[in-house]
Amino acid sequence: MLETEAMVRASAAYGTIVTELKDLSKSYKEARMAMDVGRIFYAGRKILSYNELGIGRLIYQLPVNLCSMFLHEIFGEYDPSLIDQETLATIQT
Repeated sequence: MLETEAMVRASAAYGTIVTELKDLSKSYKEARMAMDVGRIFYAGRKILSYNELGIGRLIYQLPVNLCSMFLHEIFGEYDPSLIDQETLATIQT
């Protein structure tokens, strides 16, 4: 409804439920991560739960150099940023 009324894109994310005030920052950080991971791996979803990120959360936490090594193994010298939109859509489904 917010998207319709205000004409803006909206999404929400949440972390684990906490019962102590001291744990609130942890849940907030989880929600932030869920939002970041969601933008990358679950672009079509509007509501994201930290506990439902699956393998996306694991991949997101990998060091960049390790991801680069993997991409180099798979693609060799080919630049993955040159992949056409149709192939990207296939990969994302």
